[in-house]
Amino acid sequence: MTVWVVFVGRRPGIYNTWGEAKTQVEGFPNNCHESYDKRKDAENDLRAFRTGGPSPKRGNVYVVFVGHKPGIYSSWYEAKKQVDGFLNNSFRAFKTRDDAEKAFAEFASSSNQVVQNENEDFLNVQLEIQLKLSNLKL
Repeated sequence: MTVWVVFVGRRPGIYNTWGEAKTQVEGFPNNCHESYDKRKDAENDLRAFRTGGPSPKRGNVYVVFVGHKPGIYSSWYEAKKQVDGFLNNSFRAFKTRDDAEKAFAEFASSSNQVVQNENEDFLNVQLEIQLKLSNLKL
């Protein structure tokens, strides 16, 4: 039976229907929620979130390609913090950690991709280079 965890919302907790969970997150700034096939997994992740501990190793693995802190995350909650409020963020879920690591390594080593981070100076330099290249093409 599917259950929903509201990590950040009006009343964080576990809900048995999407309708119940939706009322807790809809219109709530920076809300965070996730569905689970197993209630035990939902309970474990909510407990880990509340105590600040790591999420149990199960389910999807998330890669943040472009965000506040690009990397590989074991829970959607952890990954979501890295993309919320970051313009043009990029992320993806993977079934295995191996697949996530391969995708992240490929992205990071790609010559036409830049892994962005919180370093504003670095981002500004990249933007200036792109603008100069655009002007040269005109």
